[in-house]
Amino acid sequence: AYVQYMHLSQFTHSSHGATALYRKGLGTGKVLGEYVTPSDWTLPLRILWSAVAASGSRFLQVCGGSVTRFLPADFAREVQTALDALP
Repeated sequence: AYVQYMHLSQFTHSSHGATALYRKGLGTGKVLGEYVTPSDWTLPLRILWSAVAASGSRFLQVCGGSVTRFLPADFAREVQTALDALP
């Protein structure tokens, strides 16, 4: 989990790992642009799904809501399948 934390922290703190998505080269050879690839979204989407599914389900359990209405099992499987297909 710490490796994932380190990777995601790059974006929070605007460090080199994150800013490299928006520039190539250094100094006078610097070219600005957006170099985000689909694989750059894999970890953030997995973390987001985990956070929404787990915290939403737990909140509803504590408050007496319906977890199955919030997150039907077939929908959860479809989302997980889509995430597994990411590069």
